Amino acid sequence: MPISEEQYCNKEWLENFYIKKGLSAKSCGEIIGVSDVTILRWLKKYNIKTRKPGGYCHDRQRKTNKKYLSEEWLIENYTNNEYSAAKCAQLGECSATRIFNLLKKYNVPSRGRHELRKHHESSKKYELIIMPKEILIEYYIHKELSIENCAKALGLGYKAIRKQLIKNNIEIRPPANSGYYKGAKNKNWNPDRTKSDRATHREYVKYRNWRTSVYQRDKFTCQCCKRKKSGQLVAHHLYGYADNEELKIQIDNGVTLCRECHKEFHKTYGYKNNTLKHFAEFMEAKGKQFTIKQMQLKLF
Repeated sequence: MPISEEQYCNKEWLENFYIKKGLSAKSCGEIIGVSDVTILRWLKKYNIKTRKPGGYCHDRQRKTNKKYLSEEWLIENYTNNEYSAAKCAQLGECSATRIFNLLKKYNVPSRGRHELRKHHESSKKYELIIMPKEILIEYYIHKELSIENCAKALGLGYKAIRKQLIKNNIEIRPPANSGYYKGAKNKNWNPDRTKSDRATHREYVKYRNWRTSVYQRDKFTCQCCKRKKSGQLVAHHLYGYADNEELKIQIDNGVTLCRECHKEFHKTYGYKNNTLKHFAEFMEAKGKQFTIKQMQLKLF
């Protein structure tokens, strides 16, 4: 059954719903089952001034402002319950900026930045401000964990653990790279090793540097067969270091050989009491020239 214009299309009805109640043309059309174009045509017929698109209307205001946040509501949640601005915004279905604007409007004192962190629900580490001394002693002293590992185990920050150690008068260990843990203070200290064993371990770095220097001087080439074999070179001692400790890391006491020539030399002369004369004889047997006097002047 068609809608008669006499029943709905009258000036009083349009002024009541469109002007006084502030409904939009679309909302007015939904009430009587017509389109917003029909409502606009009726408004023009009765010379009723229409609003611009996006202008003020009651139904749009109700849609945007779903909740009215009073001063009492703000004091109850923000001040008494100590909710953060983000939490209040979630409850009030608005933004945190609006919460701060309302605090300023109602003259409600806002909390400082540190206090906001303290009461923020996602900052659990600020809730554990007091740490029992027994727990610190168990993790830091007995288990010998570092401050960083204690912080990970207890779910706190590095600075928080450090402050609690100072507050409980627990002596903080120096960093591992400070030199404090040298010798017997180091947890990897082996009391069964002798002084000669420790000296041998320390001399290895010097020996490695000596070996590299010999290779570089000889241009990474075997001085016997003149072949370059990457990964197959050996730094040979002219005077065996077992009998000549002072010549162990002297560059002039070393010569570059390949593994085959080095193995052949020790197969002929053995591994003990090797001398410069033995190496000269070995080179002569291979048809190579080697000056003994020049090397003796450099070594002695």
